[in-house]
Amino acid sequence: MKQFVVFKLFNQNCGVPLDEVTEVCRLRELVKSTISEITIVKWRDKKIPVLDLYSMTSKNFRQTAVTPDTRIVILKKESGKEFGILVDEVLAIETVEEADVLSATIRDARYIVGRIEREAYHIKVLDVNVFIQGDIGEVFPLVYETSEKDYEKGERIYGMAPHSSEEVADEMKLKAINWLIGATKKQLEEKFIKEMEDIYQLMIRL
Repeated sequence: MKQFVVFKLFNQNCGVPLDEVTEVCRLRELVKSTISEITIVKWRDKKIPVLDLYSMTSKNFRQTAVTPDTRIVILKKESGKEFGILVDEVLAIETVEEADVLSATIRDARYIVGRIEREAYHIKVLDVNVFIQGDIGEVFPLVYETSEKDYEKGERIYGMAPHSSEEVADEMKLKAINWLIGATKKQLEEKFIKEMEDIYQLMIRL
């Protein structure tokens, strides 16, 4: 079995392997760096780079539109260092048989490495490491070493809070999906994970 964190990006359902994901965060505040595709977020008392994949793949450098559903998916590099990607909305954790993960087609972009086809929707499986090769990856160490002074001087991008009537449900959904990510990695008993998956699906319907 394989598991993927599924989210909206490029007006499509996309996914990355769950074992590459550390956490999902609400966008509260980003600081622009001197590199157009990179912003910086404070996460667990660390400063980490965040990539806008939409901007990096758009011919006119359009940026991801910020909405109350915008999230940062925190991933871990092979080196153990974290970085984030901006996504339009986190949808679910999808569990599939390995045989159900199909190969990418020759028409797919090079960062698409597979696809999952369901009756009602399709998921494009992404290799985000493609985006951190070359010049972008080389400047990551500079971001990790950003001083507090430089961080405070940076131009801000602020997130949007959900409407007050939706805030509690929104926070519960975020905590539930992070619990699922952590529980799966800790290999808790399957019945506990299944119960939380059921709770998460109910909360999505609120």
